[in-house]
Amino acid sequence: MTASASRVLVLPAAGTGSRLGSSQAKVLHPVAGRPMLAHLAALHRPWIDRWHIVVRPVDRDAVAAACASLGLDATIHEQPTPIGMLDAVLRPLEAIRREPPACVWITWCDQIGIRPDTLARLAETPCGDGATLTLPT
Repeated sequence: MTASASRVLVLPAAGTGSRLGSSQAKVLHPVAGRPMLAHLAALHRPWIDRWHIVVRPVDRDAVAAACASLGLDATIHEQPTPIGMLDAVLRPLEAIRREPPACVWITWCDQIGIRPDTLARLAETPCGDGATLTLPT
């Protein structure tokens, strides 16, 4: 993609997965034998140029290692205190402002069931022509 058509994905992933009975980061919890992050990478890879993933400080290294193993161009941001989703979504704001993309997509770390054709339709929407923020849920 050209710089003018670039897309970034903001992925709030600061959940603990406690309801899943897991002590690890929710985004690393396995579903069908693969971490949720691997499912998200497979779904979004065709359209996303850069990832901004928001995690708890304790999960930073594990999530960074998972991103590296998946070949994701990701910046890891920390949410030091779990004060809500809006705070998590806004954590990457300054980094995104430094290198503004044409589009910002936001999805949650457990949104692994989104249909690929839904993402394909969203990707057909011109970036920068009106809405520059998309929530593929």
